[in-house]
Amino acid sequence: ALLCEIFGISIEERLKTLPFMYWLPKKHYDPPKARFIITSSACRTKPLSKITSSIFKHIFNQVRNFHQKSYFYKNYNRFWVIENSSPIIEKLTRINGKKNAKDISTYDFSTLYTKLQHEDLIRNLNEIVDFAFSGGNEKKGGNRKYLTVTEFSTFWSKRKKGNNSFTKQDIKLLVSHLIKETYFQIGNLLFKQCIGIPMGIDPAPFWANLHLYAYEYKFIKLLMKTDKRKAMKFRYATRFVDDESSMKDGGGGLVENEK
Repeated sequence: ALLCEIFGISIEERLKTLPFMYWLPKKHYDPPKARFIITSSACRTKPLSKITSSIFKHIFNQVRNFHQKSYFYKNYNRFWVIENSSPIIEKLTRINGKKNAKDISTYDFSTLYTKLQHEDLIRNLNEIVDFAFSGGNEKKGGNRKYLTVTEFSTFWSKRKKGNNSFTKQDIKLLVSHLIKETYFQIGNLLFKQCIGIPMGIDPAPFWANLHLYAYEYKFIKLLMKTDKRKAMKFRYATRFVDDESSMKDGGGGLVENEK
């Protein structure tokens, strides 16, 4: 509530409550398992969560576009994140068209959201925020002042537009607050989440994708310096949140992410 006040964001009366936990059955297991989710559809952090989601959707798209247009490194795949099955189908079609399909590896994080360390998550997201504000070219000090969020769009601006504009320090504050200050209730008990991303929070998918991207990018960048041949084996690597696939990686090119 205090942070909403700082940013001049009003909270509706119906949102003046705490998140609560519910569970969904995972029926594809035998016997079925449970997935526990902290809902943020109606709570005090909802306005901040919604704004932060718009901000990180914009940053995610910028990072993706930066790599798509980096033609100098076109032989290396430094961004694995996909949002639907289309890229997988395109890659399969391309490989089959050359008649040299040999292998495919698939992996799954058994516990992704619930195992992420808060300090690591915040550090990686802050680095990506710095990168986005620099325009994707890693200039010191950057060349952008504000990320402005409206009802219909999110865009960069040189001037502050009321309470809708956020500096990179503002965004880092939002990230830290929404990750570290997560409280929820179960019955008449109050809990604080100390590890993992709250699964029901709006920016969670973007945070998870960008957090893992940070490690994937550093991994490929290091391979490009130490083992270019191995780095090229990841040209067809893709990841959809916690599901990973690599085609033509020579068999077992990826290390299993079962943690």
